[in-house]
Amino acid sequence: MALRAIEPDLARLELICQRPVNSVYNQHSAWSGRPDDRRSDTTTRMRIALKNTLALLALYFVLVIGLGVVLRAELGAAVFDRIYASMLLAALAGLASIIVMGALLQVQLKRMGAGLAALMEAVATGDNQALTQQDDEFAAVRHAAGWLGEEIKAARGQTAQARDKLNAVANVFDVGVILITPGGSPDYINKTARQILISDRAHDFEARFTEMYAELKEAVGKVCQDSAGESLANIELTTGKAGATKRLRVHLHALSSPDNRGCLLIVKDRDLIDALDEDLRAATRARGLSRLYAAAAHDLKAPLNAMSLNMEMLKRSLDAGDGNARERRQHYLKVVSQESARLNRLLNTLLEQGAPAAEGRTTVDLARLIDELEILLTPQARHQQVTFDIDLPVDVVQVFGNASQLKQALLNIILNALECVTENGRVGVSLRTEASSALIEIEDNGAGIPASLQASIFDMHFTTKDTGTGIGLYVARAVMQRHGGEIRVNSRSGAGTRFILSLPLHGAGPTARQDAPPEITRISTQ
Repeated sequence: MALRAIEPDLARLELICQRPVNSVYNQHSAWSGRPDDRRSDTTTRMRIALKNTLALLALYFVLVIGLGVVLRAELGAAVFDRIYASMLLAALAGLASIIVMGALLQVQLKRMGAGLAALMEAVATGDNQALTQQDDEFAAVRHAAGWLGEEIKAARGQTAQARDKLNAVANVFDVGVILITPGGSPDYINKTARQILISDRAHDFEARFTEMYAELKEAVGKVCQDSAGESLANIELTTGKAGATKRLRVHLHALSSPDNRGCLLIVKDRDLIDALDEDLRAATRARGLSRLYAAAAHDLKAPLNAMSLNMEMLKRSLDAGDGNARERRQHYLKVVSQESARLNRLLNTLLEQGAPAAEGRTTVDLARLIDELEILLTPQARHQQVTFDIDLPVDVVQVFGNASQLKQALLNIILNALECVTENGRVGVSLRTEASSALIEIEDNGAGIPASLQASIFDMHFTTKDTGTGIGLYVARAVMQRHGGEIRVNSRSGAGTRFILSLPLHGAGPTARQDAPPEITRISTQ
């Protein structure tokens, strides 16, 4: 029973040995730096010692009285009365011996308790000098406590380093990071979170967090129940400045640890996010306009070139004074008029900052479209002394799309072919159907495209020409993709190039084609 005097200290030592290292940190305040707790422990020890002493005295008196009753019965009253005085003296001597022995034992136990307390204090504070003493009865325990102290010290160092790294990383982000326990109290808050939540000195963080958590309590509960939970919430908090509000966006993520159903909150300022989004949209628009202007500059070059060539052909016809060339001159003028109209549409598109062309998607007769391109490009082919062959089917081949965009895509590829052939070269355009697709093949007998470059010819601004913009094929592929089609290329160095354009047919398929419209008349390139 006397060992109860040091039970509090033994209990603390048992806690050190059984609990995880991180839980031991919380015991340090109970072992040091708290005089009230120490006084309470001393009072408890004194009460236990007093109870033990009284219990021993009571037991002693019971034994003495019991012994006297037994002796009186066995020896008789006369004999017992004669030895009563001697027995009483012996009992008092025994009582004195017990008191002295109890006091000595209490002093010894108190010293042992103080030693254990000092040992635990050294473990908690990392006092290596106190833990290395080997000249007392606590040597074995001191050795174990020293090892435990080293482990605690190392764990504290690792924890401090981990927290410093966490603070360094979390404070770099421009978002608030808050870890909350299942009970809803904050366990970790980075600097940005405090800055976002505390807008003025009239608010403290605890009040602001309580206000925010009230808005998120239901969502936090749902997310924390799911180990892979995630949610997004938009809330508003009063700033205290003339009743204004602060708009926040909060991402909630459940912690993955199975023994911790807490939650991670990522807090962002919605006003700042909206401003950044607007800047991003503006940058995207600027990039789109830059591409639009580059593509438009390329597209404007083609009609201007066609107009220039047809005007030159018209001038030569007028200078020749040939009275039978009236029909030919009308065609030249018509080409100039058509390309002027297309040039006007391109300029309107630029003025509308990238808005789509006025006409929408309709049924497009590909044969008619190729007829128009033949009329447009024949003067250039003549000028280059290049054979320009057109092969069209008897049936009507129709697709659903934007005629102007499809014409521009074909024009870009044919112009590339004309630029790649030399004098007396050949460029051919053919149209046919295959299953549910319309196939347009554009081939030339130029120098061809090296295999190493074929994967890059459709990239923006890629060109092998000194004066090219590298946009024509990029625009052509984009148009084909918007119409559900594709472009393939077959080429070998020195053997020419063939582009195959595939578009989905519109309707049931090809139908009987009438003769070319009266306003379109073929002009021989020879």
